Amino acid sequence: MKAKNTLELGFDGIIIGTEMLKRLNFSEKKLYDFSSEVKSYLKERRTGKLDKWKSIEFPAMTVASKYIDIGEYTYYAGAYNLGTFEEQCVRYLSEEENRDKLIIGKFCSIATGVSFNLGGSERHLKEWVSTFPFYYMFPEMGANDGYYQKGDTIIGNDVWLGTDAIIMPGIKIGDGAIVAARSVVTKDVEPYTIVGGVPAVPIMQRFSEKQIENLLDIAWWNFDIEDIKKLLPYITSDDIETFIQKAREIKNKHTGGNI
Repeated sequence: MKAKNTLELGFDGIIIGTEMLKRLNFSEKKLYDFSSEVKSYLKERRTGKLDKWKSIEFPAMTVASKYIDIGEYTYYAGAYNLGTFEEQCVRYLSEEENRDKLIIGKFCSIATGVSFNLGGSERHLKEWVSTFPFYYMFPEMGANDGYYQKGDTIIGNDVWLGTDAIIMPGIKIGDGAIVAARSVVTKDVEPYTIVGGVPAVPIMQRFSEKQIENLLDIAWWNFDIEDIKKLLPYITSDDIETFIQKAREIKNKHTGGNI
C-alpha cells in the first residue's frame, strides 16, 4: 500500500513524496498536468548526473577572506555539497581581527564535505563549570569570554583530504599526507603519513624515511609548472627512486649545484 503523502508517478516504479515535489518546485497540479516533466527530471537525477563529481573548484581563484590562503592547483571536489569551498568547508571563521588563518599548500586534493574548524577554542571550555557560551548570550552580566586562538591551521603540499574529514583548530598536516574519509584530525600529521579514524591515528608511512627526506628536500611542488609536466611520467608511478633522481636533475639545473 502506498505511504501517506506519497504519489505513484506510474513509471520506473518511482514513488516521490509530495513534500519533496514542493521543494523541487513542482506543485501537485503541475505534477498531474506535466508528469513527463517530472519523469524527465527524475531520470536525469537517477542516470544523467552520476559524473557530477567531476565538477571541481580551485579555491585559490575563488576565496575572498583575508584569513584563507590557498596554493596553486589545489582543488575542491565539492559536487555532493551545496556551496563553494569557502561556504562549505571553512567553519566558524569571522572577519574580526586576530583570527586564526587557514593555509593550504599547492597540489592538494580536497574531497567533498571536508571541514576546517577555525573556531579557536570554540568558546566551549571543558575546564569551566559550564560549557555554555554565556558571554555571548548575556554580554553585560560579567561572564567570561571562552574564546582564544589556537593557531593557524596549516595543510602542506600534495595532501589528500578524504570525504567528510574534519580538521580541528590549529592542526598542522605535513606535505604528502593522506587523511582517510570521515576522520577527525585532532593532532598534527607528519609528512607522507596516512591517518584515519575518530580521532585520527597514524596508519602507515607512505615511503621510507630516506625517501621522505629526499622528497621534502626536493619539494617538487615549488618547481615551475613546465618542469613539473616533464616529471609527470615519474610523479604518476610507484618508482620513487627514479622520480627522486629525475627531480634532482631538474633542481640542480636551476640551482647550479649538485644536491
